[in-house]
Amino acid sequence: MKAYNIKPQEKEFSWGKMKVIALGEAGRGRSLKYVPCEIKEVKDGDLVGVSLTRNKNIKLIPSSNDNGWITRINLYGGYTRNTYSYFCSPKNYSEFEEEKLNKITEKDEIIVLARGHGAFGMAGRIGRWNDYLLYVPEDTLIYCKTSGRGENYILHFMKKEVNRIPEREWEIYLDQLSESIPPIEEWEGP
Repeated sequence: MKAYNIKPQEKEFSWGKMKVIALGEAGRGRSLKYVPCEIKEVKDGDLVGVSLTRNKNIKLIPSSNDNGWITRINLYGGYTRNTYSYFCSPKNYSEFEEEKLNKITEKDEIIVLARGHGAFGMAGRIGRWNDYLLYVPEDTLIYCKTSGRGENYILHFMKKEVNRIPEREWEIYLDQLSESIPPIEEWEGP
């Protein structure tokens, strides 16, 4: 699978260092999820795969499979009271299940591999933003509603590249597509 927006960082734990992708943030009303990454540096378009740790959690590994995309979607957009973020798509989505691991590229649906979230306010109850690691099939559109005053955007995952379209340019972009796309209001998400 091809990588998009995957930026592993070295994290120091009490037992040593490890390359991880950190989703969300730690603290009250928040959820921080570490996804181990066995690849030192990942650029957009590099091939990555998904495997399981001993505890049945997701980890990223080198791969030669170029079907679909693995992407991180961080929906932090800034603070405003009672703000929430989400993504949606015309394609179906599902949560990751262990038995789907070897068949991940066979289904034409978005799979939530891991998630975390951050929040606003001391107790994390004024609003929140989501942070996802997703498998996305090729030829998929995803609408990203960021928290607060952040700019909303659409990601178009194609065979060789990913286009990021600001929401204000969506109608213009839609006009140049040859396929019929339902209105964003009809798209589904978690």
